[in-house]
Amino acid sequence: MPSIASDSRWLRRAASLAACCILLGAIGCSNGRGSVSSDGAVEQPPTQPANPPDTYTIGGEVSGLLGSGLVLQLNGAGDTSVVRNGSFLFPDGPASGASYAVAVATQPSNPAQTCTVSNGAGVVGAEDVVNVAVVCSTESFSVGGTVSGLEGRGLVLELNGADTLPIASNGAFTFPNALASGSAYEIIVSVQPDAPSQTCTVANASGVVGSGAASSASVTCATDTFAVSGTVVGLEGDRLVLQNSNETVEVESDGTFSFPGRIASGGSYDVVVQVQPSNPAQACTVTNGSGTVTTADVTDVSVTCTRREFTIGGVVGGLAGSGLILRNNGTDDLTVTEDGEFTFATAIESGRTYEVDVAAQPKSPAQECTVTESTGIVAEANVTSVRVQCVTVEFMLGGAVSGLAGSGLILQNNGEDDLAVAADGSFTFATSLQAGAPYDVTVAVQPRNVTQVCTVTNGVGTMPSDNVTSIDVSCETSRFAVSAVVSGLRGFSLRLRNNDTEDVLVHVDGTYWFPTTILSGQPYNVTVVGGPIFPAQQCTPQNGSGLVEDRDVEVQIVCN
Repeated sequence: MPSIASDSRWLRRAASLAACCILLGAIGCSNGRGSVSSDGAVEQPPTQPANPPDTYTIGGEVSGLLGSGLVLQLNGAGDTSVVRNGSFLFPDGPASGASYAVAVATQPSNPAQTCTVSNGAGVVGAEDVVNVAVVCSTESFSVGGTVSGLEGRGLVLELNGADTLPIASNGAFTFPNALASGSAYEIIVSVQPDAPSQTCTVANASGVVGSGAASSASVTCATDTFAVSGTVVGLEGDRLVLQNSNETVEVESDGTFSFPGRIASGGSYDVVVQVQPSNPAQACTVTNGSGTVTTADVTDVSVTCTRREFTIGGVVGGLAGSGLILRNNGTDDLTVTEDGEFTFATAIESGRTYEVDVAAQPKSPAQECTVTESTGIVAEANVTSVRVQCVTVEFMLGGAVSGLAGSGLILQNNGEDDLAVAADGSFTFATSLQAGAPYDVTVAVQPRNVTQVCTVTNGVGTMPSDNVTSIDVSCETSRFAVSAVVSGLRGFSLRLRNNDTEDVLVHVDGTYWFPTTILSGQPYNVTVVGGPIFPAQQCTPQNGSGLVEDRDVEVQIVCN
């Protein structure tokens, strides 16, 4: 079976013969030694050169071709375009014995490929060259771009859903894995940066890899901004103004609030109360009010408002006693010990009422304290206008006398204040005493004209904040003894008797006492009721009767 080379040579020769016959038909037929002209003359043929050497084709196989525009070149001149995989053939081959060299004149594009030639050079033998191999492989190119505006950390880009690339700083970036020319690509932000939080967007994010690096992607990062907001509770007053940096927001009631501006992630915020509410005055405090904005709106700022509290006080004047207790609103007691300013310990909320009165008046001395400017409504400052004025109160000193029978009883207080008492019953010293003043009641003069001894109980003490009526003066009439002084007695069994009730038996001279004493002012009557005998005598009492006064009675008995 003929080879491809012999078949092609045969085909070329047959074509040459056919062409010659066509030409001879037109101009005449030659016998090989000349030709017949149009006028019948025989022309001698030109001298023929030697037969040219046989030529052979150069060809082979192309594989892996995907792109377009592949041009192969033979011996630096003959170009052949190849559009698909398979056999290729240079139309004009060199002669046997000539050298040949097949090279790639133009590499394919769309996609870009690199084609390499093997068995592409040699010397033509006696047959066509058919074993040139052109193998094409698609080129790969990097995919990347530039990043700008990056301030945060943690940015991750992703290529075609699989290839990830952490980005730490602004500038150029390139994914580690190249893509074959002609491949589609898409770059997205897989992880947005934080600290500060940013949103990065990709321009020129998608396309098809051409014949070079795809580096037109542009990643632009902008720092995220977030709102600062929170809640207010307990607001009763007017015009609460909150401030954050150079922004303010006025809050009129409980609920949520939000500052109009936004703060970039990583920026700080510090919410404070610029203007506290009034009517009533309130103190609003901020919790969770400062910090650094991260990756979300700040919503946990909390403002709690309570009524401001103010103290209630004033001035006390004229205080001399002790134990003064002032009271506010019926419960808050304050002991005041001296003149001057006072302040209740318990503060009162703005807008609430206060009412100051005296819970306990001073003693020692007793005083009466009155309060002026005692009531009102707490506004927005401490109350210092309450006035307490104290005046000393005096009380009477007295009691009761019992058992008084004589006259001339004089009671005395503190050694100078005398009071004459004429009969049983109550008594009161004329001079009043201040509470807290001492008193000491004594008997300055005992009663006479019936001799008595008056004693005082409860007579010493300190004046309370009230009249004293508990002094007790008890008078007892004095008792005196009655005696008989006997003289001149010679006999015995002299019997003496007093007031017809008591007898004394006398045997010798001397003094004899009746056993029962007699109250002053009561009568005594001493008589001789018997004897004396052996010898019998006449005994006569002298001053034998009368009233007992203020001493013992001595009766003289003279016997003859």
